[in-house]
Amino acid sequence: MPNKPVPAAGEAVPKAKPTDEQIADAMADLETPLYDLQIMASITADLAGEWFQRPQSYAGDKLVFHISRMQREKLLFAINDIEARIGALKSGFMAARYGEDA
Repeated sequence: MPNKPVPAAGEAVPKAKPTDEQIADAMADLETPLYDLQIMASITADLAGEWFQRPQSYAGDKLVFHISRMQREKLLFAINDIEARIGALKSGFMAARYGEDA
């Protein structure tokens, strides 16, 4: 009879390591969120590039830009959306790597 260690009362049973195939399948599920993140980053770069291409004026060594409240809201939304997508992608990656649910 094999001599397998048995967890003591209250100890967690060690989790089986995921197979390479399971990891690959889980990583493939991250393809769409990765592309979505890339698109959102591109949109944000376009917004910032358009709105901050040329300053309206200069104040010493400072550049002065004028953007509307709506432009500010759009840019902040895009930045926060990217941050949330990166967090979700990282969580999904770590879950895939260690065979857990995201």
